[in-house]
Formats: sequence, structure tokens, C-alpha cells
Amino acid sequence: MLKSFFSLNGEFKTISTEEEFLEILRYSDAVRDLEFKPTKLSPARPGNRFTKKRFTNISFSKTDIIGIEFKKCEFADCLFIGTSFIDCEFHDCVFKGCNPYKIKFRGTYIDPSYFAGMLSPVDHSNIGVWLFQQLLKNSAECRQPSFSQNALYYFHKWKRYQLDYEYKEGELSRFQYYKRWLPSLLYDHLAGYGLRLWPLARLTIALLVTCTIFNHYAWPVFQIHSTSIDAGSATFTKSLYYTVITVTTLGYGDLTPTSNFGMNAASIESLFGVVWLGLLANTIIKRVTK
Repeated sequence: MLKSFFSLNGEFKTISTEEEFLEILRYSDAVRDLEFKPTKLSPARPGNRFTKKRFTNISFSKTDIIGIEFKKCEFADCLFIGTSFIDCEFHDCVFKGCNPYKIKFRGTYIDPSYFAGMLSPVDHSNIGVWLFQQLLKNSAECRQPSFSQNALYYFHKWKRYQLDYEYKEGELSRFQYYKRWLPSLLYDHLAGYGLRLWPLARLTIALLVTCTIFNHYAWPVFQIHSTSIDAGSATFTKSLYYTVITVTTLGYGDLTPTSNFGMNAASIESLFGVVWLGLLANTIIKRVTK
């Protein structure tokens, strides 16, 4: 981990030319404690393919890195301050404890999830917002739909972390903070900002299971009236069916609660269902349009 986020750890060697750096890589798969001073790193083929290289405590700050293919490489405690990756490719790479302040990407194949756990939400929220905004822009320009969804998801997440910083710095009032933070938190955990399927699937399962169990045991209190079946006693099938038509607001009318408690419970479940349907529609639209 970088002790000072904007400088390398301990002593390091300064590399003055691209050739010197490539010569080191030629004989070692683990490179560390270097400051790369040239403003461009653009080796010719086939020397532009870096495979299973480990870069530790290296500064690539203010460098244009062009046309390099990184495969199964690891970057630990590296500085990418003002670095630009242009027409590069990253395959199965790992980034740990690096500083991507003002980093840029153009025409680069890279999965934004590589950076998911690299920064501290408390200390580096502004850097995270910039990072995933650049990754989103790059993915959109390169027409990489799955990467665009990942970048947009993390961009929203880091925007929420940025609210914490702005609130602590007094830039937002308590009301302004919770007005923006709480909807973002709920949208993330309930539907993954409409960009992740698992949160919505988890919500769907929890909603159906909870309501089905509740309806099953509260069935006698509901005083269900039916025009087509025997509704006097509850079964799992009846409870699940009643839950589905209530939550999805289909309301066929063949099972109708007649007690006040039953009608109130059905109303509340229908409201939960409206929220769930809205999140479902939002997720489908976002995935289709992407």
C-alpha cells in the first residue's frame, strides 16, 4: 500500500528511456521501485505484449502508454497520475493500491471491475468518480456494452461515496445529503441501479417468499372469498398464487379478501408490487437500450 498516496514508497530508481525500461522487462517478470520518466511508452511489436508481469511501486505518471497488450499482469502500489492509456488492451489484470488520479483511457479494452476494490471510499471518493467516469466514456466510445454497464454502476456508487465527503466538508446540509444519499443507497441495494440482475433477483425472491409465508398463515384472518375454488383453507399453492396476482397487481378477482385486515394487507402488498414492477421495468429498459 502506498504510504503517501501521491508518491512512491521508499527508494526508487529513475528510468530515463523507454529502451531501458523494456530491457528490464525482458529479463524479469517482477519489476519494482521504478520511476518511468519518459512521456511516452509505445514499444513496437512484438515487444508491446506484456504477459504475466508484476509491476510494484512504479510511477507511470504523466506518461502516454500506447498500443500495449497487458495479459495477466498485476499492478500494485503504482502511480498513474495524469497517465493516458491509448489503444491498449487489458486481459485478466489486477490493480491493487494504485493511484489513478486524473487517469485517462482512449480506445482501450479494459473491464472497469478491475478497479472495483482499489480505492478507499472514505479517502479517495473524488478520484473514484473521475476514474469510473473516464472508464464509462472509454467503454461507450469503444462500444463495449457490458463494460459500459460496469463503469456506470461503479460511477453511481462512487457518486454516493462523494456525497459522504461533501457532507463532512459542510458542502451539503443534512437534508440535502439524505435526500440524495438514501435513494441512491436503496436503488443500489434493491436493483443495482438498474444495471445488475442479482440485486433485483434477490429482491424478487425475498418479496415473494415473505408475502407467501405471511399470506399462508394469515389466510383465515383474510376471510378469502372465491368464485371458483374452495378458499376456506390455505395451501402453499393457493398462498403463492394469491401472492403473485396481488404483488404483480393482476387482480383476477377469483380470490378476494373480505376482512379489513385482509384488504389492508392486500393494499400494502400491491404497493410493494408497484415499486418492484417499476424497478423491473427500469432494469429491462436499461439493459435493452445498452
